[in-house]
Amino acid sequence: SPTISQITFMPNPPIDAMRIIELIQKNKHIKLAGNDKLKIERTQEDVSKRVQLIREVIRQLGAPIQKSTPSLKV
Repeated sequence: SPTISQITFMPNPPIDAMRIIELIQKNKHIKLAGNDKLKIERTQEDVSKRVQLIREVIRQLGAPIQKSTPSLKV
C-alpha cells in the first residue's frame, strides 16, 4: 500500500539475525511484524519508488549466508 510495505521471509532465511536487528534499530520506520515479516512504514505513492525502497532494505540486509557443506576426510 502507499503507506506500508512488507517483506516476508521464507522459513529459516539465509540472513544473519543480527543484520535484521541492526536494521530495525537504525531505521525507526522498519519494524518486525511477527516472526517472518518486516514492516516498512513510509508513505510513498509512487509504486516504482516503493519498489526502490524495498530493494534498498533488502540490500541493507546483506548477502545471503552461504551454508557450508562438511568436507569429507578419507
